[in-house]
Amino acid sequence: CEPLLFDLEKDPHELHNLARQPEYREQVDAFLERIAQEYDMEKLREEILRDQQSRKLIHDALQIGKKTSWDHDPGW
Repeated sequence: CEPLLFDLEKDPHELHNLARQPEYREQVDAFLERIAQEYDMEKLREEILRDQQSRKLIHDALQIGKKTSWDHDPGW
């Protein structure tokens, strides 16, 4: 994935990715190094994929049969 870096004060809608600009290269490299040191990216990826599969399974199961609204309407 491409790194992302935004100046939220000047660009609150995150439209201009500063990570592509040479003057931010050192800052981006420092962030990437810190991420590599603090996170096990492969383990994190596996956990995310497992969670997505679980949520998809539940979503698919809820599409079967009679649908019941979970909104509470006391009918007063």
